[in-house]
Amino acid sequence: MRQTKFTKIRLLLQGANELFDEGKITSDEFAELVSGVENDYNKIVREMDIVDTSEILLNYINQSK
Repeated sequence: MRQTKFTKIRLLLQGANELFDEGKITSDEFAELVSGVENDYNKIVREMDIVDTSEILLNYINQSK
């Protein structure tokens, strides 16, 4: 699932690059798209960190029993 999310981000960036290269969007629109993708990326990484930390804590608790 993580890979799917990162693949979608990569595709969004590729699409933004193509639109910009073809002159279909301005540099401001390109920057806005990239900023949105960056926000999505950061959100995914935060969610992964929370899940990873939770798994580490659960493993520690289970080993302590």
